[in-house]
Amino acid sequence: QNSMRATSTSGSSPGALDGTDWSKGERAAYERLHGEFTALEPEASALFFARSGLPPRTIEAITALADPNQGAKEFWMFCRLVGHCQAMQARDRSKPLLEEGQGEVAGETKTLEAFLQERCMQRLPPQLPNFRRRRTPTNGRGGG
Repeated sequence: QNSMRATSTSGSSPGALDGTDWSKGERAAYERLHGEFTALEPEASALFFARSGLPPRTIEAITALADPNQGAKEFWMFCRLVGHCQAMQARDRSKPLLEEGQGEVAGETKTLEAFLQERCMQRLPPQLPNFRRRRTPTNGRGGG
């Protein structure tokens, strides 16, 4: 029985995203991205997220808060958090938070999940997510 009913099993409670304010730009971008995502074969959907250029630990943290496979609104929140994290990549001090899932934020150690939940879920991202990037190898060698 393959039921297509969207149920929320991720970190956000069911209906928690209903009261979220989305900008006009977010609505247009996330609707388009969701259309692209839902048209993909399951194997290809994992590659879709890898194209964000974010570290695997970051994708894992975002998915714990908003599982993009659980319906449009969860997908939209996933995209918002990707936008926040991609903007954070430009700051060296965010590197431990994004790559290890834990780092110093305003003088205290926080997990990436806690940071995203407290500071990003209800805020517009500084940039819309880009799923056409490539992850740069952290070991300095280019390959693959």
